[in-house]
Amino acid sequence: MPVNPISDAPAAQAIGQKRPRYLPGEQEHSNRDLARAVIFKSVWLAFFFGARVLFAAFILLTSVYCLLLYIPFAYLGFLRDPAMNWIFLFVQIHADMYGVLLAAVAVSLVPAMRDAKTRASALGFVFLNAAFCAYQLAGHGLATVTPNIFSYVWSMTALFPLVWLLAIDLQHTDRHLLWGNSDDWQPLDLGTSLVAAIAVAAAFAAASVFHQLTHLRQAHGSDLLGAWGASLLFHAAIFSTFGIGSFLLAQLCRRLPWPRQAYMISALFVSWFLCAQVLRVIVLPTISFEGSQADLFSVVFSGCVLFVIVGSAAKARSVAARDGVRRTSNLHRAWRRALVVLVVCAAAYLIPALLATRDWDFVLQKTAVLLLWAFAVIAFSWAGIRWRIKRVATAIVVLLVVLGCDAAVLKVVSASAENSWSDSLETYAGSDISFNTAYALAARAVERHDFSGFYSFLKSRTNIRAPQRPADLRLVSDLRPANGARPNIFIFVIDSMRRDFLSPYNPAITTTPEFATFAKDSVVFENAFTRYAGTALSEPAIWVGAMQLHKQYIEPFYPMNNLQKLAEKEGYHSYVSLDPILQRVVAKSPSLTELDSDLKVMSDYDYAVATGAAAPGSQLSSPKSRKSWSTLDLVATLRELETKLDARSDKQNPVFVYTQPQNIHTLTLEQSSSGKSRREISADEVQRMDGAFGQFIQFLKSRGLYDNSIVIVTSDHGDSYGEFGRFGHADFLFPEVIRIPLIIHLPPQLRNQVAFDAGRVVFSLDITPSLYYLLGHHPTTNRELFGRPLFTETLREQAAYERERYLLASSYAPVYGILDGDGEGLFIVDAVNQKNYFYDLLADPEGVHNRVTPRIRDENEALIRAQIGMIDRLYGTETR
Repeated sequence: MPVNPISDAPAAQAIGQKRPRYLPGEQEHSNRDLARAVIFKSVWLAFFFGARVLFAAFILLTSVYCLLLYIPFAYLGFLRDPAMNWIFLFVQIHADMYGVLLAAVAVSLVPAMRDAKTRASALGFVFLNAAFCAYQLAGHGLATVTPNIFSYVWSMTALFPLVWLLAIDLQHTDRHLLWGNSDDWQPLDLGTSLVAAIAVAAAFAAASVFHQLTHLRQAHGSDLLGAWGASLLFHAAIFSTFGIGSFLLAQLCRRLPWPRQAYMISALFVSWFLCAQVLRVIVLPTISFEGSQADLFSVVFSGCVLFVIVGSAAKARSVAARDGVRRTSNLHRAWRRALVVLVVCAAAYLIPALLATRDWDFVLQKTAVLLLWAFAVIAFSWAGIRWRIKRVATAIVVLLVVLGCDAAVLKVVSASAENSWSDSLETYAGSDISFNTAYALAARAVERHDFSGFYSFLKSRTNIRAPQRPADLRLVSDLRPANGARPNIFIFVIDSMRRDFLSPYNPAITTTPEFATFAKDSVVFENAFTRYAGTALSEPAIWVGAMQLHKQYIEPFYPMNNLQKLAEKEGYHSYVSLDPILQRVVAKSPSLTELDSDLKVMSDYDYAVATGAAAPGSQLSSPKSRKSWSTLDLVATLRELETKLDARSDKQNPVFVYTQPQNIHTLTLEQSSSGKSRREISADEVQRMDGAFGQFIQFLKSRGLYDNSIVIVTSDHGDSYGEFGRFGHADFLFPEVIRIPLIIHLPPQLRNQVAFDAGRVVFSLDITPSLYYLLGHHPTTNRELFGRPLFTETLREQAAYERERYLLASSYAPVYGILDGDGEGLFIVDAVNQKNYFYDLLADPEGVHNRVTPRIRDENEALIRAQIGMIDRLYGTETR
């Protein structure tokens, strides 16, 4: 019935009035439902992405573990006896972790299981992975993977679940949400790239100044300004190259029917290529992984990582669009820009602060820098900073101008070995890791290609995989027991100890009085070096007394172990700390007593027992029962040695002692929680060892042993404590790494019978030939690759052993050097970073000024080739 607005006033008042949506009680109930829905949605999203991130990290770590297992150097150095106990735990509970994370991922796949398009794929993923997890739980876990070609295959096949999971996510994501609006997309442009370059260069320059003011020596102002300008130019060149490349790619894609899709796919494959190059060129060479297998792994691993990121981003975009999540782009542009700048500045400070001391040849820092570069470009684009170039010709002109300036700077820098600007840039690169990365990339891009063949040659002769039989490395043709008394022999090789931390070499040091006292009645060799930077080859070289084939290791090794043969032939009872390397170098013998027996260096079977892959049946049944080799402490070893020497039943027989304590090794210093710098911790430990060493010398004197003992204090190599941003000794042959202390005490009667020259160049591998000579076994082998006796009847006899040049090498990477016979010139070729150095150690003992020239480079290339050829002929590998 129609309403009469005049006669029916109440009805008329009701017209146009809306009934309340909820009554008071209904409103409260609705608010509670909404709150529950928001909480549930937040919890679900956190669980979903948390499960995916943890599962991806687990899979990637599994792949990396299998790869390290395959690489001999990495297996022996990181996995067989790792200093980080979490590696044991990861392997031990790998199958259990797999099951838990798979269950979490299965729950996150419930929506995909409900979708008809993805139901079969999601169910197949869960069931197949569950079956494989059950297979591992049945006794076929990660610990059963052996270090051979199968571990390499596992390193890539382990990534397959990530690819499958990505396919499910992309299939479950709406196509329109995946690609976005084809009419509204903005590729990277030149303006964004240049702003990002300026911001990154400025942030790292500021962080560099701060670090220099608080930790390092300050550079001169004019040098610093020039370095800042070069840094800005190199960053601008790299960033603008990608910006203009993106612009040109977008211009090409706009001509296609689906421009956004074409651009995104093209950008994805370009990113894939760049990620693979970073992994192949920066990361893998530092763990000595080269060749076609490294190429394949780089492509597979980087592709999986990149596709996981893309899939996660697509899923996040889908969830945000479906659930109406507020976009961060709603923030005001000024706030967005300020946020981006703040993040870039914080990262510029934190990358060197957190990663420098635990880095491996700058690989962690450079990788972090490259990630920050990508973030900066994307973030500034999100912040709304754009400078669009509409013409292709303009973009090309800008790019050519920037690259031309870059090439001009590099030409000026490399024009002369006496170029002070080159020194300034090298110095600044040590304090600014972003400039270090940009400088290396720019230099590599314009480098002469005629030297690349030598880099390839060095890589092919480093970390040789092929099986090899022992070579004939005898120091004397017929080793028989010598006549006369035999002195006791004590060899203390303090791993990574620098000579400038000892007062006999550095008068400014006052914290090592016991070493100073010991040095007064000993021979202090002033120009002692190591032939190998790194324990892996420097320690075996001491026992052999000759250069080593770059392989870890020739087995059986005993036929080449001249030092152990000498001790056994002369009837010594040996006391040796069997660290992971000596487990393979030194043969078990009834005349050998192990020091630090709680130091459990694990065989492959022991490792399987510890990780639960084999039934306990030996002395080791749990990783908790082992003591890491990095805790090998000189103080504790000397106390144990004193007890064992006093407990000898036959005290007339001579003793042979060898230990290589890890008190100041890189890993030991990194694990310290004292809060001090590495240099400070090292100084404290050297002082602590000094006191224990002095007590041990007094012990020898009180037992009447000192005057009938040869006591040797040395190191296998030095270490870098921040020089030019370097830490450690992995791939370095710089002066602070190759210089070592070498102090030898001889019994007075023996010392009066020999001649020596403490000022000549000597090496740690001269120790064993010297012991042969001192015990009456001479003349020792006089060949290019062998050590020489440091003590002879006449100095003229020593002169026959001297060489004009000596080959040096990293124990882990294709980094080689040539040291002049007088110790005044040092040439280094770094095939990892494709750089060459030459230092005049007489005028520049710290190696500050790189004076390499094409002539020096070519001369030393020929010398290194010749020396490596000698090693090949000695070990019979020249035809391989």
